[in-house]
Amino acid sequence: MKILLATKEKTKFYKLYRFIVQKRNVLASVNDLVLYADELICYGMHKLNTDDLTAAYDQIFNALVVASQTEKELYELKGLTYSHNSYFKSAKSRYDLDRVMGFVEG
Repeated sequence: MKILLATKEKTKFYKLYRFIVQKRNVLASVNDLVLYADELICYGMHKLNTDDLTAAYDQIFNALVVASQTEKELYELKGLTYSHNSYFKSAKSRYDLDRVMGFVEG
C-alpha cells in the first residue's frame, strides 16, 4: 500500500512540475522571473492544493511578480543591484511568497 501511495505522489508531483516547465517556456518572453522560480512556483502550487493547475499557477505567478517587484524597489532605494537569480535562491523569496499568499507553516 505504501508503494502505491508513493507512486501516486510521484506521479502528482511529476505532472505538476511538467506543467510548470511548459508554462515557463510560454511565459519566459513575458517576464523572465519564471526562468528562476520553478521550485518556488511548485512549492506555492503544492501549498494551494488544488486540481486547477492553471488558476493556481496564475495566482502564484502574480504573487511572485508582486514580491519580486517589491524587493527590486527596496534594492533600488538602497542603491543596490537586484537580480532574480539571487532573490529566488534566497529564503526570503519563500518567506515573501508565504506572506503575499497568506500561507502558514505548521
